[in-house]
Amino acid sequence: MFRRLRYPAKMGQVMKKIVVFLLLWLCFGTGCAVTVTDLKETDKDKGRDKGNVQVKVKEKKSPIAAIKEKEPQVRSKVIDIPKETDKSSSVKPLIIALRDKDPFVRKSVTEKLGRIGDPQTVEPLITLLGDEDTFVRETAADALTKIGEPAVKPLISSLKDKNPEARRAAADALGKIGDNRAVKPLISSLTDTDIWVSKSAAAALGKIGDPQAIGSLIAIIRGEASLFRKAAADALGRINNPRATEQLISVLGENSSWVRKSAATALGNIGEPAVEPLMAALGEKSSRVRQAAADALGKVGSPAVKPLLSALNHENKYVRQAATLALGRTGDARAIEPLIAALKDKEVFVRGTAAMVLGEIGNKRAVEPLISTLEDENRDVRQTAAWALKTLGYHSYEEEVP
Repeated sequence: MFRRLRYPAKMGQVMKKIVVFLLLWLCFGTGCAVTVTDLKETDKDKGRDKGNVQVKVKEKKSPIAAIKEKEPQVRSKVIDIPKETDKSSSVKPLIIALRDKDPFVRKSVTEKLGRIGDPQTVEPLITLLGDEDTFVRETAADALTKIGEPAVKPLISSLKDKNPEARRAAADALGKIGDNRAVKPLISSLTDTDIWVSKSAAAALGKIGDPQAIGSLIAIIRGEASLFRKAAADALGRINNPRATEQLISVLGENSSWVRKSAATALGNIGEPAVEPLMAALGEKSSRVRQAAADALGKVGSPAVKPLLSALNHENKYVRQAATLALGRTGDARAIEPLIAALKDKEVFVRGTAAMVLGEIGNKRAVEPLISTLEDENRDVRQTAAWALKTLGYHSYEEEVP
């Protein structure tokens, strides 16, 4: 930081001394270093001004000094420790700063500790998992994730913390680390009294991918706590184990359409082994399940195209509609011509779905067939065709729909 001070020639040396004295007095208690350089008087300036006094104030790099400052912005400078600084000397003041009253400082310091990755910071960071500030908690969990293996045991212990926020953050961190030692404790957390902790535990088990969690996750999908059924189903999809596939297929027969929908979504994550049961789910009475199965088959992609093309000729109108939707989700070029043909299906909602997905795919081959569909007997189909044409870049047809 530089300050330029000008003064009349008559007060020259006196003003210099006063200025330097004041600056030294002001900086004495704040951890500043002051250097003063006198710029010589030039012949040009002689008789009018004295030269300038240039004062350069440098902030010290001492983290201890920064921690003692009153302003949080200054205290947060503790994170500016140079990378080349020895870890053992830089971590101690950072750990002290974790107790700072300002959440911005705690968050900033926590981020720095995560980058350093020193195992001795694990326990102090664990205490922040229950911090009152959401961002501090999340940053602490991320920092522990970066530290990795040394943080696993303390995080497992935190799954039994009295504070539900701490338990939830611990589950999230364990899922990201992916250590199998956390599987059994996380399975126990599936029945936590706090529903959000249970949800985080399910997601963590999916990330770790250990098959021993399959039975417990299936039990959740079949249970009453609908809030985190999706998390359990997603976890099973991530595990991608033949046993998980079999269990999810069996869940497709459950009474609850929400449970069947979750199972269909998870099967979509599993991929090709799930194509056959998902094709069967296209014929479900529940539109919710059919929609989920279609989306899942679309996610499977290329392996699902051939059976979906066959399903376009199915006698069940709901199967035809769901197959049309799923083919659109795959984005496969093989689906274009069959979808164009579906514009002439005898069922209104099949024709409308075909027009919609052709617009979403965006292939120009669909333009002429969609223009012809503007003459469809059903107004909803005509409007959907106009929308698809607009999506393809043909805006004028939208105004012509009667």
